[in-house]
Amino acid sequence: MPHIDWDGFDPNEAPVSNVTKPGVYLAEVARAEERHGGWSLRLKDMESGRVLCFDLLTFSEKAVGIARKKMACLGMRGISDPEARDFEGRRVWIKTKLETYEGSERAKVDIYADGFYCGYLSEEEGNAKWKPGAVAKPVPAKVSDSETPF
Repeated sequence: MPHIDWDGFDPNEAPVSNVTKPGVYLAEVARAEERHGGWSLRLKDMESGRVLCFDLLTFSEKAVGIARKKMACLGMRGISDPEARDFEGRRVWIKTKLETYEGSERAKVDIYADGFYCGYLSEEEGNAKWKPGAVAKPVPAKVSDSETPF
């Protein structure tokens, strides 16, 4: 019989979403767990409260640069020995894409997204570009009078 871990169980927590629409979201770290030499982050949508995806920050020699960029976007620059409480409640804009895992589609942070730092953008930078919402759309750039054709 498998052991069931009830630590952190909240019956009122929104279930993991089957988000199938890639996009830009204002997310909050709902939960952080130390895992595999790094941190597993549960990212929830600020508008709906539903879980968007999970992200793993890995601190191996090859991946530490990505982890540092993501931590900086979360406002954690300078925190050398993070704990779960350091991550939880922090907000960040993320760009998601779809991936197929074990036959099912799921959302994943797009670490190659243009204009993002490994799929993340600080809340401040993102708010300057987009109005917070479930799926943000870029605000059209203002056209100056010198650029108009008439």
